[in-house]
Amino acid sequence: MKPLVTRLLISLTPLETSVLIFVSFVLFYTMYDKFTGRLVPSNLLRLLTFQEGADKFLVEMNKALSLSGLTVLAFSFFPIYKKRVRYALLWSAVVQLWIHAVYSTLKYYGSKNIPRISTFFYWNSEQIKKISILLGIMAQVVLSLGYFSYIGWFQLSLFGLSSSILHFYTMEIDHKYVLRVRPYAYIVFPITLLAFVFGCKLF
Repeated sequence: MKPLVTRLLISLTPLETSVLIFVSFVLFYTMYDKFTGRLVPSNLLRLLTFQEGADKFLVEMNKALSLSGLTVLAFSFFPIYKKRVRYALLWSAVVQLWIHAVYSTLKYYGSKNIPRISTFFYWNSEQIKKISILLGIMAQVVLSLGYFSYIGWFQLSLFGLSSSILHFYTMEIDHKYVLRVRPYAYIVFPITLLAFVFGCKLF
């Protein structure tokens, strides 16, 4: 008999899985207050009712979407799902991450997060962000190729998963190489590692 968690996961549609993952990041990542070190529902309520402005709302939703997309991507490698479900989860991840990429480009291009293309050939304090951008581009291309079956799941895992998680890591570290994210975001690392093991058939 399958474990309860497995039965619960496979009972959900890909859309339900994606929505629940996204909502979990909104609740446990977005709601987290860095100053108090705890979940503050009133902060989330102010955000969702646009009391802090539409820009702040979009920025926070973009963060949640990026983490959700990465997590859904990892789920698509789990062998508990049938092939059609895995492709549906992969498509959900691709869509979420493309939305994240487009919004981030429009929002941050020309800033320290996404330096101008003309600066990419010069070594400076933004170099780690440039590496992160290149990893992000690689991830988006590989994921799209994987979904349209130009490459297999092994290649998708080896290059798509790895470049996605490395993009996230290098984008969020500071000048001292310390990861500056809220605690719930750390969940993407073990889930992605497990997905990598499944995808590369390392077990």
